[in-house]
Amino acid sequence: GALTDGLFLELVANQEKIEPGQLVITSGLDGLPSALVIGKVKTAQADRGGLFQKIEIEPEFKKLTVDKVFVIK
Repeated sequence: GALTDGLFLELVANQEKIEPGQLVITSGLDGLPSALVIGKVKTAQADRGGLFQKIEIEPEFKKLTVDKVFVIK
C-alpha cells in the first residue's frame, strides 16, 4: 500500500483472473492469521508485456481511529 495512493496488491501474475468485487483475505503464509478480510478488488489491470497485474484494493476499513489493535485467533 501507499499512504496517499491507496492499497495495492503486487506480484499477481497476469495469467491470474482477477475481477472487481473479489474478496481479498490473508493467506496465513506471511505471519498474519489466515482469513482476515482486507477488502475487495477495486480495479485490476494487466501490464502489457509485463509479468504482473496492478490491483487496487478497496479496504474493508476506511479509517481506523484507534492506536492499538488486537488480533485474536
